[in-house]
Amino acid sequence: MSSKKLSTPAFTLIELTVSMGLLVLVMSVIGGVLFATLKSSERLAVLDNGQSELYFFERYVRQEVKSAEGVAVIGGRLTLGFDKNENGAYGREVHYHLSGRKLLKSTQKRKDTFGNNVLLDGVAYFTQTLKEGFVTMEVTLENNISRRIEIDVTPLSAQTAQEDIP
Repeated sequence: MSSKKLSTPAFTLIELTVSMGLLVLVMSVIGGVLFATLKSSERLAVLDNGQSELYFFERYVRQEVKSAEGVAVIGGRLTLGFDKNENGAYGREVHYHLSGRKLLKSTQKRKDTFGNNVLLDGVAYFTQTLKEGFVTMEVTLENNISRRIEIDVTPLSAQTAQEDIP
């Protein structure tokens, strides 16, 4: 029998081990970057969603306050009056208040509750004031996204914008 030496080029076991180690290292770095990007995009999505909710809430409230015929703070609650009759009484009143973690809009029509609408969910803090012709609302969501809303109500007459009625 003749012994022939193979002359086919091949990789040694050490070369294969080193190349696999480098491949694992590069894949780990790429995986880490992808994971960090995914976490950042999740945080940005939550932030964007909260900002969008507050933006639409602000637009809704701003439009409703501007269309009110009267604005007052009664017992710490902002009250908007609509459908004023000849006696000066309002046929419909709107209140904004916090119930648990939900920011509600309650509508009363002649002392009967007409309806409650959830405007925002996941609210951690909500205040409303009426001072010097401005309605100010501060809203903070549970994820610490907050917004301060100031609405000029000076176009309403002095009789319809009252700062604090016990």
